[in-house]
Amino acid sequence: MSSNFVLREAKAQGKTQQEGLDLISDKHNGHFKATLAQRLLVDAGFFSNSKNAASMTYTLIARAGKYGWIKPGEYRLLNAQEIGERQGFTPIEWEEKAKFDKAMTTK
Repeated sequence: MSSNFVLREAKAQGKTQQEGLDLISDKHNGHFKATLAQRLLVDAGFFSNSKNAASMTYTLIARAGKYGWIKPGEYRLLNAQEIGERQGFTPIEWEEKAKFDKAMTTK
């Protein structure tokens, strides 16, 4: 199945732009180019105005806090420890936070 088909299905199911970006990341093994993500999100209908798509894509990547910069225009999905370090947690604090979050969501 192509990325575009998966994204169109996600849009039809009411997924958010961030969830669309996550699908692109998953489909490309956590490594993607921003221009590819932009094109796929526009084609799937996540952005109504394609003129702003580039800035919107970069804003999505930055606000997610879970993508790391590789080189200009290329990003990768960070692992849990790297995300925790970005948010100012030590590895032990991050583990405790992850356990707490998991316990809260499974109830």
